[in-house]
Amino acid sequence: MNMSAAKVSVELAEAVDNSAVPLLRFIVRVSYQPNLESVLHVAGELFTASDVFLSRLEEAGPESDQSLNAKSPLENNVRPAEYMATLTAQLSDAALKAIEKERESDQKRDVKLKLKLYVTELVSNAKISSIHLVKPSRSVGLNDIFGLVPPQYQNALMLPLYYYDPNIYSTQEDGWLISGNGGPNFLILRKSVIDIGHKIPASDWVNDFKPKMKLGKYLVVELPEPLDSTLGGECFDHLQRARKAFDMWNAKEVFVECREMATCLDKLFKEKAGAGSFLYDVRWGRAYQWFAKGKPNWSSWGIHEEDKEFEQYNDTIPPKRSDVEALLLTAEVLFKYATELLKELDS
Repeated sequence: MNMSAAKVSVELAEAVDNSAVPLLRFIVRVSYQPNLESVLHVAGELFTASDVFLSRLEEAGPESDQSLNAKSPLENNVRPAEYMATLTAQLSDAALKAIEKERESDQKRDVKLKLKLYVTELVSNAKISSIHLVKPSRSVGLNDIFGLVPPQYQNALMLPLYYYDPNIYSTQEDGWLISGNGGPNFLILRKSVIDIGHKIPASDWVNDFKPKMKLGKYLVVELPEPLDSTLGGECFDHLQRARKAFDMWNAKEVFVECREMATCLDKLFKEKAGAGSFLYDVRWGRAYQWFAKGKPNWSSWGIHEEDKEFEQYNDTIPPKRSDVEALLLTAEVLFKYATELLKELDS
């Protein structure tokens, strides 16, 4: 009898929508031998690829309606069946930070997880053979047996004959001889520990998982999303790309798109307010100078961190997360400020 561990694969990973807490759902396929094995329960633990514990995996709504049979050792061709387990993992703030930390160090910004699964199965260890009744014959040396049977019953005498028949449907007797395989144990409780790696591509994590888990909303600022290009719609596209670049942890791209957003807005102000106006030169102009136009300005150093202006420093480093996060936050606020000024011009 095959006693190998169950074969398990992850069929689907998704974020649970409309959940009060960040929740991941995994659909796991467990292959087993029907009638010989019965999957009782699947649970586990969720880790990062570097073995940082994230959450327990709990099964929701386990399947039922399984059965166990005793099988003949001659019957080896058993088609595998599939048990589909739905596992959920609740992610804390610390777990989410651990995921993001490892994602930042991944070249493609993918999320790489490891599922440690505990599969509990009930396994049949019983062997059976069928019993058939045959008429004895004195010619085969069974005189002693006839001597034990009263004469009036000798014509009805039947003897059990032991051999395997998969198609037996007897109406005269139970017809089965059962024994344990290698001992008196008829059932075995088997627990398997199985490690499975699973990768969530960066694009799926950013566009699907994070929105459903309500992640990445760090700003307490009402940010308009204008459809009319006269209110900065084209410039807003640069801001959107900066947000995506931040989620993909492409620091340089965040700096580039934030600067392009500011340049795009400056062009709008110049066309609508005109150079020499107080709104363009002072209200908008000074913010723009500091953010993207002046020398030096904030949005340029993440793009030109190797420029000569930094040669005087012996501790130059690429932008850190705190630098990029602060720049993006400021770009969001600058965009809101710009749209309010543009509304004034249109009023």
